[in-house]
Amino acid sequence: MKKGIFFLAVILLMAAGSFVLGQNEKKLKNWHKEEVNHIITKSEAAEFRKLKKEEDREFYTELFWAKRDPTPLTEKNEFKEEFYRRLAYVNKAFIYGYNRGSGTDMGKVWLYFGQPARVFRQDPRVTIWVYPSQPWMDIPKDTFSFVFTAVESKSVYREEDRTRDIVFSMDRDGYVLNVQKTDSRSISAFYAYPKVIILHPDLKELPEYRKVISFSPGSFEGKLIEQVKSAQEDIVQIPFEKKGAIHQGQK
Repeated sequence: MKKGIFFLAVILLMAAGSFVLGQNEKKLKNWHKEEVNHIITKSEAAEFRKLKKEEDREFYTELFWAKRDPTPLTEKNEFKEEFYRRLAYVNKAFIYGYNRGSGTDMGKVWLYFGQPARVFRQDPRVTIWVYPSQPWMDIPKDTFSFVFTAVESKSVYREEDRTRDIVFSMDRDGYVLNVQKTDSRSISAFYAYPKVIILHPDLKELPEYRKVISFSPGSFEGKLIEQVKSAQEDIVQIPFEKKGAIHQGQK
């Protein structure tokens, strides 16, 4: 009896493990259109769709974030952390009708530029978000802004520019970006964002980073380092290498 229960438990655990692995594989396969669909470029998405092996997809996602990492030689990827923080926020704060928060106009703008520095409401139907301009933008002023117009319940409203890859739209309740009233340079900055954030476009391999361990001056290790320094040796920190992940196609 006990033996039978044991084997049943093993079978259930194996089944659960297979289910989790299957879910993770499915999530990774759809990563380009469910998680990063607003910041991945067309060419990147096309490359990702061609990948068949899970390990190749994993490498591609790691390289994707490394290309956008402002400090690639450190363990922390500030851009990735901020992106997922914003994504979690907009998917809670800007849910309207059938859209996820990241699919709404306000959600998209927040995902790209974060919390606005100032918010103006001309009337209950018009909201303006103001941001400080950034060096890469072709904006002579110190600020740029987006104008949102409220949509009446169950009405359909669509602002569309067919010359662009991205369509601003909201089909149920909430606010849509008013393309006519928003400065064209703000719209251009929005469309440019997915390419501007690629800081290392030619990166082919995952960068190695140095993990630095520091010691307090009063500790044994700290005193030892001070003794070495006083002996004219140029040792300031003790670095430990952490090897990067395997390259694509290698095991």
